[in-house]
Amino acid sequence: MERRIFTGRQNRYVAVYRPEHPRAWSTGYVYEHVLVMEKKLGRFLERGEVVHHKDDDGHNNRPKNLELKTRSRHTAEHNIERGSMVLVACGWCGGLFELQGWVYRQRKAKAHGDLFCSRSCGAKKQHSS
Repeated sequence: MERRIFTGRQNRYVAVYRPEHPRAWSTGYVYEHVLVMEKKLGRFLERGEVVHHKDDDGHNNRPKNLELKTRSRHTAEHNIERGSMVLVACGWCGGLFELQGWVYRQRKAKAHGDLFCSRSCGAKKQHSS
């Protein structure tokens, strides 16, 4: 059975025990998304290459969700996203509110549905179900 752990800030990523891998940490683990991308490419990642999760879900390591980028491009794109604002409609009252792009993606991934402008709107929706 394959040994797996969850790692990174808020256990965002999956790592697999592969002590023989060139990118293995001192503990013998490698990020699963790296292994999936390498299998897709048929080669090891080169220096300066990183794997991006298109949906920002670090547990979703399906090949179609992963994208190979240079480290500099990946960093630049995330820096742009972090500064952008997203206009969102409340899932209960329909009122519009703004969230920073990274906050929106993080909440959307956790919510698996509607986002709310306030805790009271979220509670009302929860009690109506």
